[in-house]
Amino acid sequence: MLYAVRSARLVEVLGAANDVVAPLRVLDAGCGQGLFARTLGSFGHTVDGIDTSTYAIDVCRELAGPSESYEMSALVDWQPSHLYDAVLSIDVLYHLMDDDEWASSVENLASLVRLGGLIGLVDHDADVARVWAEYQKTRPTNQYRDLLSGCGFEMRRSVRNDFRTDPSIMHVAVRVA
Repeated sequence: MLYAVRSARLVEVLGAANDVVAPLRVLDAGCGQGLFARTLGSFGHTVDGIDTSTYAIDVCRELAGPSESYEMSALVDWQPSHLYDAVLSIDVLYHLMDDDEWASSVENLASLVRLGGLIGLVDHDADVARVWAEYQKTRPTNQYRDLLSGCGFEMRRSVRNDFRTDPSIMHVAVRVA
């Protein structure tokens, strides 16, 4: 059910851009087994998915639709030959424990968005950073806002999942410079 709710939030974030006549070019950064990428591909969007898991990318490639492409890459290393209308990273960034790697990853993802395009990054809605376990560190909203602002983005909104007690939100920003 959580994935259905999150898929609906993606549609909400992309808004009227969900048009098969004018598909978007989207990056699903940290795509896992490609559920969100396939959902967006089913709307006719051209979707690239990247992940560091060989297994996940193999599953993605096996299930890929005609407008989807999947590659092995860390967030910080992805350098396509084109810019994206939307870059999304869902439930990935809080697995980057090192603050420098997190910041470099966000900055690289931001560099891949065209002027007027959007970036949607999921983390917890918090005022302070918090380490939850040896594999999970959430960062505060203002840290995302400050980092993205320095990359030429304006924070537009935060979209909650509103699913049970899930504290996650998607920070949505638009490239303005």
